[in-house]
Amino acid sequence: MSNTLNEYISKIKRCFKTCIIDDELADKYCITGKKTEPYKIALDPSLITLPRAVMDE
Repeated sequence: MSNTLNEYISKIKRCFKTCIIDDELADKYCITGKKTEPYKIALDPSLITLPRAVMDE
């Protein structure tokens, strides 16, 4: 995997940490993972809603 992806992830994480005062809350929205493993976001899936157009596909 290229370093470009990791650079983008780092920038996104920095933005969340800057914009969201509570570090614990910010961590739930940050992309985590190692280069050899799938990346993930720790946000509880029950908190995610998708538009009906996406759900109907």
